[in-house]
Amino acid sequence: MTRRALCFPGFTRRVVSVPAIALLLAGCVSADPDAIASLKVPESAPRVTGVERAVEREQQRLAASLGGRYRWEPMDSLLNRVVERIARVTGRPANTYDVEILNSPTINAFALPNGKVYVTRGLLELARDEGEVAAVLAHEIAHVTLEHARARAELAQRSALVTRVVADVLNDPNASRVAKSEGRVTLARFSRAQELEADRIGVNVIARAGYDPYSAARFLVALDRHAKLRSGNGAKTVDFLSSHPSTPERVAAAISVARETGASETTAGAAEDYAGAINGMLYGDDAAAGVVRGRMFASPRLAVTFIAPEGFHLEASTEAVIGLAHGGSAGALRFDHIADVGDTLETFIASGWIDGLEARNIRPLEGGAGPMVVAEAQGKDWMFLLGAVRIDNVTYRLLYATRTPGAQEQARFEESLRSIRKLTAEEARSVAPLRIRIVTARPEDTQQSLAARMQGVDNPLARFAVINGLRDGEVPVPGYSYKIVN
Repeated sequence: MTRRALCFPGFTRRVVSVPAIALLLAGCVSADPDAIASLKVPESAPRVTGVERAVEREQQRLAASLGGRYRWEPMDSLLNRVVERIARVTGRPANTYDVEILNSPTINAFALPNGKVYVTRGLLELARDEGEVAAVLAHEIAHVTLEHARARAELAQRSALVTRVVADVLNDPNASRVAKSEGRVTLARFSRAQELEADRIGVNVIARAGYDPYSAARFLVALDRHAKLRSGNGAKTVDFLSSHPSTPERVAAAISVARETGASETTAGAAEDYAGAINGMLYGDDAAAGVVRGRMFASPRLAVTFIAPEGFHLEASTEAVIGLAHGGSAGALRFDHIADVGDTLETFIASGWIDGLEARNIRPLEGGAGPMVVAEAQGKDWMFLLGAVRIDNVTYRLLYATRTPGAQEQARFEESLRSIRKLTAEEARSVAPLRIRIVTARPEDTQQSLAARMQGVDNPLARFAVINGLRDGEVPVPGYSYKIVN
């Protein structure tokens, strides 16, 4: 969250139509590049030159938007070892690669022509061993080697143009940054043929580097399981899952290429070295952006907390907290703050958040941690409920969009608005980020007993199985290392 008006169109000072806000609400919280691409671009808009440079600049910005660099020495060392082994078999000097961990819980990885290779914490949390990480990095490096960026020239141009159009329409540089983020997803998308080609080369590279060539297929399966787990929680984010779809066709093709190498699949003990590198690494949200625990968000930096309505999945960033119900199809919300507004709350809430808001719909609300006002505006398909509460000269804002307006939804919104309050000093100190912990399975352990040691995550049994690559009913091997979160 920031101290200025943010990207969500309902919170800009310029009046925008309700239908436009509904469209751009989806743009802010979904990973649907086709929706972004459907925006009309003026014929007179300038064309981008130097496609490869444009793509590289955009992906460098993507690295910054994914939290910047995260340093974890054991994992940094492991990643350097991986790229060295890849370099030896690809004929490129190892010192031309520079691999960095990005401080984001989303799943993403990409490589640049200049040798920069990026991988997020979220991807490393999902991987089971060094071979799976090697498969991802070899795949991304293959995209660069094959010059797939050149084949994405139109997508690069489209991204730059959409950024300009959205900035002009909203007169809001924050909205422009959101368009850039969505455009970067478009840049990350490769064709089916490109993905299969990068898979094929990647599998052969890791086989020659001495890794299990079946690691690529296992990670594709892990991606698919993770996507289904997130979908069941109503999550929908911009990450590797939206740009690198894990299909049965890709899994089958990766297994076929692995068989052609003549190597045997080896999984016994493969996770042990990896366990030492990931043990203690940050998991999920960084405390700098605040942490999400189920429906609760808490920011020790701002010393504030709130609780979303039942059924919402929250994701936090340094700009705002976004919540989705059933992937955004049933409802969405945004929570942020702005300091030193100066206006009364009634004036502030009527100052241009959303078109269609009538002054008679603004009313005070009792029972919160400070003065509160609420309002509503009706769109074609969505009802927008707006709320603001002022605590210690900071105005916290909640915008709630629902397709099913009525007394029940109004009550859910108001309950969430009333939950906004300051954290006590003790509560703020207790808000700590989660970390990956490595435990050794005992003879009597089951997936259920190990998952019971997980804290701060939803659906712990399913999550434990996914991050450890265990199938339903599979018994943990005594003496082996497994990841838990607490």
